[in-house]
Amino acid sequence: MIPISREHHQLLLLAQLLKKDAPAYKGMPTDLAGKVDYAKNTWDSLIKQHVELEEKVLYPTLISYAPSLSNLVNELKKGHDEIRGLFNNLILDIESMDRLGKLIEQHVRKEERILFQKAQELLTEEQLDQLKTLLSAD
Repeated sequence: MIPISREHHQLLLLAQLLKKDAPAYKGMPTDLAGKVDYAKNTWDSLIKQHVELEEKVLYPTLISYAPSLSNLVNELKKGHDEIRGLFNNLILDIESMDRLGKLIEQHVRKEERILFQKAQELLTEEQLDQLKTLLSAD
């Protein structure tokens, strides 16, 4: 799950940038229009593919290895739908940007702190290795 965790770091940076009263980050936009453009570019260049990998490879594989993760995975899929919807309707509005930033952060934290931890507890070393191979292949 390391490749996904690396991308999560980039998503957390975006989440912080989008939140209200975000501090200025070197090399990052500070005005609302710049933040919207940056968010849209990040969606196109990273997040869309990241979500696809999770939905097509990570989640189904985890459920096949540990069916008890189904409810958690379904919650995370709903989070993807909400994030996708906010990106599809991204507007120049501080409240919407703040909401999107908080949603991205909550979603990533839930995957990292809950899903990944449970997967490491429930899956065998062989299953974790197979998952690593599947995620690296995509």
